[in-house]
Amino acid sequence: MRLKRKKGEKREKNLYCFPAEQERLKAYKMKTRKWKAEEKLAIVLCGIKGEKSISEICREHQISQTQYYKWRDKFFEGVLSELNSENGS
Repeated sequence: MRLKRKKGEKREKNLYCFPAEQERLKAYKMKTRKWKAEEKLAIVLCGIKGEKSISEICREHQISQTQYYKWRDKFFEGVLSELNSENGS
């Protein structure tokens, strides 16, 4: 059964055509958060210190391990570029 759209109503992007199913799926979407640089740095430094496992840190802050490692890699890139610029001066 296909539901007809009202005039001017946009088509939903997902494949489910039942409104109840669409509402259920919307509940599963993750919230996007904006992290400040200081917060990212604190999380990365906590992992570098090694007092807790990376999985524990990620669970506490509700981030994926992939996200943690991306932040860590950017941190190390920034440190290395800063050290290289100091050596060049």
